[in-house]
Amino acid sequence: MHINKFFLYIFSICAFVPEVRSKQQNVQNDDHIKLKNNKNVENKSIKNPELNSILTGDFSQLKSFVKAAASSSQFKKLLQEKFNNALISNVIKMMVVNPKITSDIRIGKVVFDGEKQSNTGKTSYNSYVDANLAEFNLNKISEMTEASSRIKEQKHELKESLSKFCLEEILEVLIDYIISNKKVKLRERITKSKLHSLNQVKARIEAGSMNNSDLYSAEADLASSKMELYVEQQKENILREKLESLSLDAHVPTSIGKIKPTKSWEQTKLEILSGSHLLQKAKSSKTADIARTFATITNLAPSVTLGLYFRRESTAYTRATAGAKWSGETYLGIRHSIGLNSITQLAEGTYARNAARFKLLEEVRKAILAGKETFLSCEGAKKEFTFRLATLENNERALESKKTLFFNSVDLPSQRKVSIDDLQLQENNVVNACCSTLDALGRAFKSHFKLKHMRGTLLKFIFGKDEI
Repeated sequence: MHINKFFLYIFSICAFVPEVRSKQQNVQNDDHIKLKNNKNVENKSIKNPELNSILTGDFSQLKSFVKAAASSSQFKKLLQEKFNNALISNVIKMMVVNPKITSDIRIGKVVFDGEKQSNTGKTSYNSYVDANLAEFNLNKISEMTEASSRIKEQKHELKESLSKFCLEEILEVLIDYIISNKKVKLRERITKSKLHSLNQVKARIEAGSMNNSDLYSAEADLASSKMELYVEQQKENILREKLESLSLDAHVPTSIGKIKPTKSWEQTKLEILSGSHLLQKAKSSKTADIARTFATITNLAPSVTLGLYFRRESTAYTRATAGAKWSGETYLGIRHSIGLNSITQLAEGTYARNAARFKLLEEVRKAILAGKETFLSCEGAKKEFTFRLATLENNERALESKKTLFFNSVDLPSQRKVSIDDLQLQENNVVNACCSTLDALGRAFKSHFKLKHMRGTLLKFIFGKDEI
């Protein structure tokens, strides 16, 4: 009895192992099929001509236009001049030895000298030259640190301004123009299709297979399509004029390229924290503010001055020349000052340092929040584009099917015959679906480039180097 149970147990195991292997093989086959399908989805070409023309090529034409428009703009030249001005003013503050010369020459007529009435009316000469060769105090260290940080702050501020200008004034306008241009192409194509449908209706009315109500419906639909085409053409012309005002010589592109997959939010956040021009500016500003507050401490230390002093004073008077000669001396001066206001200055410096740190933390919080919002907007626009593209393709297939049934007068058994109204409705569905897909694609592109701006990589993407 026990032997039979043992053989039965062995038999069940032997029968179960091939079944498990078979299930594992099926799972592997399913995974392989899913992976293959995913690759097919990624490699799937877009049949819609308007969308396909936008996504062809790379970003080279886009970069060339933005670079040409930004380089020739007055705004970029203004930023460069502002940076040069800030650079010169702060470089002077960074000089360890800043010699200066003060001179004074005084020539006058003696009216009354209090001693000799005979000197009245004679010429007096008094002059001096004070050459301050070097002056050093501990404040100089704070001034040098602050000046160096102010230069970096100004540099990052101008980078932020130039990057924002390229994004909002050129790139986003260019994307709007390209999307509008494709909508014009779409409406031109649909308007031609509606005109062809109208001619078919007229021919069938002459043949007696359709009535005038179908003609009126087709004419009204064509007029509406022409009106929408005109409105979109006007919008395209306005956007094109904006772009041509930025760069008259550069060719305005009509394609963009494919968006590369977005990195994870954690990686994007790290790039924003390390590369954002706004945060780099805030860090430099914090360093400069803290350096300035340390002057309240270094003011308590004495200052040392090394200089030369030359003087010439009149002790005798002549009508032609001064009777005195030049005399000079070198001097080493030590100056020290402390008072009750030093206590309030120390307290003020402490609060100012804390405020500078909190200001930086607030800028970091705002940058992370804005970055997360833009990241989610980009991801959402990409998914919306995928869904709307699927809707568009289904509408286009439905339109082709209804065109075949309408133009060939196909009468399916037990089904309603396709009318001109059905065809017009489906054409309008295609237009609406394609416009919505183009809008979603435009938002995805704008969010993509805005993330580059927030990461501080947009200028390098456009110019390929540090522009300021």
